[in-house]
Amino acid sequence: MLTLLTTLTLLFAPTTGLDAPGPDTDKGQTAPAPALEEPEYTAAVDQLRVADEAANRDPVAAATALSDAISALEQFGPALAADAEARELRQFARLDLARAHLLANQPELAAQVMDEAIREAMGDPIPAGDFGPSLGELYEQRLAALEESGRASLVVNCGMECKVYVNERDLGPNPPPLLLGTYRVWIEDTTGKRTDTREQVELGEAGQVLELEFAVLRPPPQPAPQPPAASFERKMPRWAEISLIIAGVGLTTTGGVLLGLDGTHKRSGAQHNTLPGGAVATLVGVVTLLPGVITLSIDERRLAGKTRRQATVNWTMRF
Repeated sequence: MLTLLTTLTLLFAPTTGLDAPGPDTDKGQTAPAPALEEPEYTAAVDQLRVADEAANRDPVAAATALSDAISALEQFGPALAADAEARELRQFARLDLARAHLLANQPELAAQVMDEAIREAMGDPIPAGDFGPSLGELYEQRLAALEESGRASLVVNCGMECKVYVNERDLGPNPPPLLLGTYRVWIEDTTGKRTDTREQVELGEAGQVLELEFAVLRPPPQPAPQPPAASFERKMPRWAEISLIIAGVGLTTTGGVLLGLDGTHKRSGAQHNTLPGGAVATLVGVVTLLPGVITLSIDERRLAGKTRRQATVNWTMRF
C-alpha cells in the first residue's frame, strides 16, 4: 500500500520547467517574445548551406539556387555582419558559383561573381585556389584588375548614433577606401527611433568621394530675397500739378466770361470791348491747364501701376 501511494504521488507531482514557474519568471508575466528576424535569418543561412552542398555535387545545376540563396541572405545586413561563420559560408558559395559559371563556359559571369567576392572580403585573402587552379587564376586576375582601377571613398554623415554596414560588414561611418564597383549600404539607427536606410551605391571613379546622409537636420530654406522696388520720380510735385490745374481752370473760366461779355449789352446798351482780354485769359488758362493735367495724369498712372491706386481728374468747362 505504501508503494502504491508513493507511485501515485510521483505521477501527479508538477514537472519542473513545464507547470511550475521558474525562478526568473514572475507570476502573471510572460517572457518577451524572441526577435522575429532570427528564425528568418536562420532559415536563409540554412537555405544557403543546402544550395552550397548541392553545388559540391553538381555546380552547374545548382547555380540558380546558389544565386538566389546568396541574394536572400543579403536582406539581413546587421545579423550577417555579426556572424563570421555565415559570411565564410557565403564566400564559399560565391566561389562555387564562380566555378559553376566557368564550367558552363560563362567567363564574364564568373568574373562578375569573383569581383563581388573580392569586394565583400574587404581586403581579406580569399582561398580561391582551394577550389581548383582555374578559379585561383581567375581570383588573381580579377584582384589585380580591381586594384589597378583604383579606389574611392564612402562617407556617411549621421545626425544621430548609427551603425554603417557595407556589403554586410560593420565598417563605421568612415569606411576605408574601397575598390570600385557596386556596394550595399545599410545604415542602422542604434536608438531605434528611425527606420534603417538601405541603399545601393556605385563607386565608379578612382578618387571619388561619395557622401550619404542619415537623419541630418537642416534649417528650413530661407525665402528668396525680393528685388528692390524700382525708383519712382514724379514729373513735378503733386501740389504744383494741382496748382497749375486750378490756375488754368480759373484763367480759362475768366477768359470765357470775358468773351461772353464782349459787345453791346442788350439792356443797358453799354459797349464792352472784352474780346482781347478774354482771348488772352483763355489762352493763358489753356497753356497753364494742359501741363498740369498731362503731368498729373502721367504720374498717377505710373503710381497706379505700383500701388494699384488710380487718380482721376475731371474738368468741365462751359461757355
